[in-house]
Amino acid sequence: MAPTSVLPASTEAAVLAQTLRTCGDLLDPATVALALLHGGVLHFVSEPLRLDDRGWQAVVEAIAPSGPPPPPVPSTQVALPLLVHRRPVGVLVAQRPDRPFDVAESALLRLVAERVAAAVENGRLHASLAELLAEYMSPDVASTLLADPDGHQLGGGTRDVTVLFADLKGFTAFSERSEPAAVVALLNRYYAAAVPAIVEHGGTVSAFIGDAIMGLFGAPLSQPEHPLLAARAALALQEATSAIADERPDLPRFRVGINTGPATVGNVGSPRRRVFTAIGDTVNLASRLEALAPPGGIVIGAETHAVIRSFAEVRALEEIEVKGKSRPVRAYELLRLRTGSDRLLGSQTVTIRVGPGGGVEGTG
Repeated sequence: MAPTSVLPASTEAAVLAQTLRTCGDLLDPATVALALLHGGVLHFVSEPLRLDDRGWQAVVEAIAPSGPPPPPVPSTQVALPLLVHRRPVGVLVAQRPDRPFDVAESALLRLVAERVAAAVENGRLHASLAELLAEYMSPDVASTLLADPDGHQLGGGTRDVTVLFADLKGFTAFSERSEPAAVVALLNRYYAAAVPAIVEHGGTVSAFIGDAIMGLFGAPLSQPEHPLLAARAALALQEATSAIADERPDLPRFRVGINTGPATVGNVGSPRRRVFTAIGDTVNLASRLEALAPPGGIVIGAETHAVIRSFAEVRALEEIEVKGKSRPVRAYELLRLRTGSDRLLGSQTVTIRVGPGGGVEGTG
């Protein structure tokens, strides 16, 4: 049995390789190698060994045992399985040409094999979690959270964020005249186009609410340019989903509302079931602005506009009365972003407040 390829070295593999070399030095001297099973094929992730027939037989018995493990026998070639949930995921192979490994040395190799198996499992879990998180947030956000999960106030707190709401105008009418399977299929097509538009622009998909999506920018990671990121995401969302809506005149279209301001951000729910979301007046107003947007359109609040106005082409809307607000609210329909908007904020967080008289105050 021989490997078909050698996997490219990753950071984790490099650390393991160094550990194996150190272990080999302790065994005065021996060569210790690691091979992992992938797709039923054994791949060395450290330097491969030149094994004789007896050595390869030991490898085969380690990863595909035909019976109970035989008692340890002094040998110059040792193969030990890497077990995760009692299933082999690879093999640790040690080789020393001049003399066999004694009982104490074999015990050390078994201990190393157990620790390497745990490291392999942790790496796979980490990769699976990163892949799962990347479906709901940008890869950069996912990677940073995994690297430092306690450093970004995931337990809750108040911060400035930008909230994006998008829902399908005309979805209820479409659902009433369509078969349930067709409704689900269409919704999945829309989501497949809308979610990447949010995630690829740095947003986190906080919730799916029927035919609506809630996107969050500026949390869980701090993003100084979160109003601009949300605006870009909204434009990309409309562009991506319009191709679907253009297929038939009776199909629903997304309308989008965006608002910037303080919100309480964190995990909400029960000890067994929690979601990461934002709560507060900023979120409520984003939802109200979405309801004002025309099908295929984007409406942004005054605070979002105050941040991105140097680069945004907008159409001012009439002040609107919003339930729970003592004064009318200003809003704008976002038409496009001009070239150069990537230079909006740089690296400093900017907090914008629109005063009661409509004046804008900003702090850097």
